[in-house]
Amino acid sequence: MKKNKKNITFSENEKLSFRTALYITGDYNAAKKIASRTASLFLLNHPDKDTEDLKGKIYVTTRNFSYEHFRKQKRDEKLKDKYKAKLIMEILPGETETDIRLREAFTKASQSLTDEQLRTLVLFNTCDHDYKQMQEITEISVPTLRKRISRIKAKLKAETNLNLGITYTQKIVTPELNNVLYKFLCRFKKNLEENTMHKMYRSFSKQDLENYNETIDIVKIKGWDIQKIGDEYFVMVIYLNSEGFKEAFDFKFTIANKNLKITRPPCKKKITASYKKGTPLHTELMKLKKMYPPDGQGRMTIPKELLDNLAKKYNKQKQEDT
Repeated sequence: MKKNKKNITFSENEKLSFRTALYITGDYNAAKKIASRTASLFLLNHPDKDTEDLKGKIYVTTRNFSYEHFRKQKRDEKLKDKYKAKLIMEILPGETETDIRLREAFTKASQSLTDEQLRTLVLFNTCDHDYKQMQEITEISVPTLRKRISRIKAKLKAETNLNLGITYTQKIVTPELNNVLYKFLCRFKKNLEENTMHKMYRSFSKQDLENYNETIDIVKIKGWDIQKIGDEYFVMVIYLNSEGFKEAFDFKFTIANKNLKITRPPCKKKITASYKKGTPLHTELMKLKKMYPPDGQGRMTIPKELLDNLAKKYNKQKQEDT
């Protein structure tokens, strides 16, 4: 049984128009109405033409109907959070449906997307990851679309991890958060060196600045780890001091209006020394572990004085080796 060519053309026109309308409006129901209206119009006016011959006109007509939709509603009306979450959840992998905690974390992460990012992601999925189709609809180059999708995916991944409280390196922090943190660390290092911490009043409270007397000798930042706890971020920063040794400091902050606000000022932390197997220092450490086994909760019981002496030997040996 042969399929009716008019039915095939109508379906193809409607599908093409729907993708375009959904990208422009971000409204599923409106996109369906616009697509049906557009397909019907072309079926009446061009009953014998295939979709390939009408693509350009379908795009233009769909855009016009989409803008007409905006004129009927307020142009600045944003996608409602509830609908945005629903739209995102429809494109999630199936396994997340059985993982409530991951689902909640991803839903919360989706709220960080702008309307444009959300529409781009939905278009990416409705076009079956076909960048050429996306280019036809958006009139944006394929390389630019690839970059946008890559940034959106990275943002969702990083935000989801943060909402789950997972610690990770700066490589997968959201670009926005990474940029804010990097700028803060640069300013912090400079003002420490120049003894001008009072200039950091945008990040520190007045009381913290008045009482801050930590001495942190930063020559080069080596990296940092972040963990999100509630609305706060906990950061551990590793750096090289002027003697060439690795040291660390940690602090807590929140983000308010794209600005980093310190909730607990940077404080120096000790880094546990590492020992290679087979070295005299490693042998000494193993002896201490046997003499002072962990307690019932797995916590180390080696006296601090013995560990300090071992650390001094480690530093002395390192200096002699260099």
